[in-house]
Amino acid sequence: DLDDTTAKVGPNLDEALEAAEAGFEAGPQALELVVSLLEEKGRNADAADRLLANLEVLSPGDAAHRRWRAGDLLRESEPQAALILLGEARDVLKDPVLVEDCVVLARRCDDPDRLVEALGVQAGGLDSDGAMAVRRSGIVLEAAGVALDTLGDIQQGRELLEDALDLWDDNVDALSRLSEVLEQMDDLPALMNVYRREMTMLLPGPHRGRTALRLARLMLDSGEPSDDVVALVRTVADDVAGTEYQEESQELLALLEGPEPFDDDSPSDAGGDDIVGTLYGRAVDCMGTAGGFQEAL
Repeated sequence: DLDDTTAKVGPNLDEALEAAEAGFEAGPQALELVVSLLEEKGRNADAADRLLANLEVLSPGDAAHRRWRAGDLLRESEPQAALILLGEARDVLKDPVLVEDCVVLARRCDDPDRLVEALGVQAGGLDSDGAMAVRRSGIVLEAAGVALDTLGDIQQGRELLEDALDLWDDNVDALSRLSEVLEQMDDLPALMNVYRREMTMLLPGPHRGRTALRLARLMLDSGEPSDDVVALVRTVADDVAGTEYQEESQELLALLEGPEPFDDDSPSDAGGDDIVGTLYGRAVDCMGTAGGFQEAL
């Protein structure tokens, strides 16, 4: 009799547990009593075992609630087992508290695979509009970081970064990380698109200047008009002035624009433009005036 068993809890816990175990098959009330008594005795693993027995006869929802309770019991003593149970319950119940629990426990267990999964579920449970879209994008960006930095999965990391940008196209951090990934993958067309996108989002400064120079190099390699490249480099002249990128910018402009052309009446007879240019340069160096050019000839 369950009432008699309950009455025995106070004076003799072991005796009460023995009586409850005898009625274990009697139904949910008996199970709840057994689990509570085992928990009271600090036997959480045994309590979890009771909860997980015969789940196949239950509805999916009832079985999920049992797994949730068992996972809570094992959270401290067996966190990895608890994480698996909570994840199984989460997939059925979709409860926000359970979703958050899985993220927290995956971090604690240092389980990157389940953390990426848990973050994905968390992001998927939020609205896709307004402020929630920004939060979703941030959560997916975190998952991308785990995939790249801990799992070393560059393809999954790329896909997650692209998802983060689909959710919120102003996520500068996701865009910057995506450019690094595409550079590693040597996907130059996609990288150029990301650089162009970054140029519309970055504030003036060295970072924008560096991005422009990288884009300029790729534009040259892909055969885009040099005038477009020159225009791009000149737009960030102030961004790179006085920085480590200034010299690179000047060298790139010199490569694209070349030496200043001579006037129409400049000498250009036998010997070729290269020779004449060299002589002209020597004369200017030595004499400091264009008159030295005739002497050099």
